[in-house]
Amino acid sequence: GRNHACGLTQGGSVVCWGSNADGQLGDSTTNDAWSPTFVRVPPGVTFVRVYAGGAHSCALDTTGTAWCWGDNSHVQLGDGSGTQRLIPTRVTHGLHFSTLSAGAVATCGIEANTNRLICWGGNDFGQQGTGQLGSGAQPNPAAVPTSLTFRAVTLSEQHACALTTSGFAYCWGYPSYPAALGTDPNRTALTPTRVLGNLTFAEIGAGSDFTCATTMDGKPYCWGNPAHTGTGDVNAPLSGPQPVLLPGGGDALGPVGGFALRARVTPPTPRPRTSRR
Repeated sequence: GRNHACGLTQGGSVVCWGSNADGQLGDSTTNDAWSPTFVRVPPGVTFVRVYAGGAHSCALDTTGTAWCWGDNSHVQLGDGSGTQRLIPTRVTHGLHFSTLSAGAVATCGIEANTNRLICWGGNDFGQQGTGQLGSGAQPNPAAVPTSLTFRAVTLSEQHACALTTSGFAYCWGYPSYPAALGTDPNRTALTPTRVLGNLTFAEIGAGSDFTCATTMDGKPYCWGNPAHTGTGDVNAPLSGPQPVLLPGGGDALGPVGGFALRARVTPPTPRPRTSRR
């Protein structure tokens, strides 16, 4: 998340820690926690996945039902209320999901049986994928208007991306760094728009102003702001929308929630030091 994190213990409990000003830790308080604190999971419910967003969190239970808690000022909890929730609250409409992603002020998921892309929450930057910008917030889950079917989704501050069931990447939104969408820079992409190139991916993750994904054979590609792709090289050729293979290759890269990426890129071989005489 932006200032908090969540995870699952080996025993199956859900814990969160960090900032709790909006109740995003789900422990029924607004007290910050600097060590993992247990989320108040409803009786009889077991969470199997948890996702940390901007100032809210969400989880999936064993049936694929979505639960969210924390900040709800942009109706990002999907309970139709806009009311802050200090403990997990069931998302409306009784949908079942295979995966979720919690962004800054929006949430999206993939419906388990249909592979439809479902979103709710704020739409300041077109995160809902409906073609609108700055309006059209969704207080309840709603299908993104597309005939495409998806298997993965990732949200960041100002844009979102998803993988179709065949592995092609689509992005949408209005990020401050347009190349983060990986689409034609001369047109807006407020509905899911295919990323340039003909690559298929296994995983995808959206950062603040960039996006990265791994191909089926584990090669990491990024597009967007080169200063934030994890390479540390601001001169790397990543400023354009075309996906670029990270220097040195890599063996893993993928999304961890809506605000962070994990990546392991093979570093260059260090040059031997020469002694001065």
